[in-house]
Amino acid sequence: MDGAKRMFQGEIEPWMKLMVERVEKDLDKIARRRTNLKNKCDLQVVRIASAAAGKVSETPETTGSPERKIATLKLSHLKFLQNKKNRLKYTLSRRNLQEKKLRLSGGPILAPP
Repeated sequence: MDGAKRMFQGEIEPWMKLMVERVEKDLDKIARRRTNLKNKCDLQVVRIASAAAGKVSETPETTGSPERKIATLKLSHLKFLQNKKNRLKYTLSRRNLQEKKLRLSGGPILAPP
């Protein structure tokens, strides 16, 4: 009976770990998507407010003191780099998972495109 339990556990644990990894990656992807949509929504609200007030479409980066403009540009660039880093991490983990699947299935390992 113990042998059957261990064998069953040995088969189920890797599958469960794989499922947990997939769920975590999906949650990360959804969180990034949510953040991107929120930022897009905020930008649209600013544009609508500017259009309703009859102003020329000005973004927060073009208003205020020069120091504020520089700080805002740096912040937006850092956010861009953070998003790029997250996308690259996700792509790399997806590639590693695909290679692992291929190794486990005994299929040929393909060179990256």
